[in-house]
Amino acid sequence: SARESRPLHDPCVMLLALDPTLFGCDAMRLRVDTGEHPGRLIPDAARPPIQVAMRIEAEAVKAMLWAGLSR
Repeated sequence: SARESRPLHDPCVMLLALDPTLFGCDAMRLRVDTGEHPGRLIPDAARPPIQVAMRIEAEAVKAMLWAGLSR
């Protein structure tokens, strides 16, 4: 079966701030492309490392999101 993804990037930023244990972050050295593909993140060894959320506890995040929205 095909996997569907419906990323909710904006709410995830807030949820990460509220409970970082729900996300798995990796250190990466990136820059933002301002040329051929504006906005795309590109690996760049010259940049300082930043933490990038790469994994998510999906069910827990959805539960937290719905709990907040239902208040």
